[in-house]
Amino acid sequence: MKLVCTQENFKKAISVVDKITSKQITLPILKNILLETKDGRLIFSATNLEIGIISKIGAKIEQEGKIAVPSKLISDFIINLPKEENIEIELKGHILNINCGKYKAKINCLDSEDFPIIPERKGENQFTITNNKFKDVINKSLSSVSLNDIRVEFTGINLSFFDNKIYFAATDSFRLSEYEVEITENDIYKEIKDTSVIIPAETLRELNKILHNATEDDEVLVTIENNQIFFDVNDIKIVSRLINGKYPQR
Repeated sequence: MKLVCTQENFKKAISVVDKITSKQITLPILKNILLETKDGRLIFSATNLEIGIISKIGAKIEQEGKIAVPSKLISDFIINLPKEENIEIELKGHILNINCGKYKAKINCLDSEDFPIIPERKGENQFTITNNKFKDVINKSLSSVSLNDIRVEFTGINLSFFDNKIYFAATDSFRLSEYEVEITENDIYKEIKDTSVIIPAETLRELNKILHNATEDDEVLVTIENNQIFFDVNDIKIVSRLINGKYPQR
């Protein structure tokens, strides 16, 4: 792997995926970020096995490659770099060499083959919603989510699809909030009509951080399949497991 990219783009991508890296001692690979080059892009991936986040930036790729780099080490180094300088990255064996002006770092990395595979969406059961609408209902709904995991379904937000509308519901068993968003019906939406899914609150909190850095008119592509949900916002993708359980009837 050998490439050049802007420090600003590198730092933004690191900040998106870094917070999802796991602190599990039993699985050290989850403390790492997967760096991979593909089609002229540098791809950052992180997962805690419940949520996966992928962020892509443009880069001048001289040599392809991929490696799992310790999240804390690379984040601590990148945060102090001068904004005006480009970053030069070269992988030699399992050592990632990073140069940015007068700043240099050598980071010991792990084999990329040990990094968990983050699922890819197939493109079935999709709908789109604008950032401002989605962000608004997420903020309103999260305040009613239960912090107690005795009933796991109450630790998430329920999405139901009826009559060209999406209903967002959240409860902690003492209070219930419900909000609706109209969407334009199309052939894709018809496939998920009259169904519902429960999204973990933690997933939506991570998504909310990304939405706050996107423009109000940006569209969010939502895909539901195989007990998973995918959110695509520009060059960032989140994938999460759904919560198994039955939500209270509307």
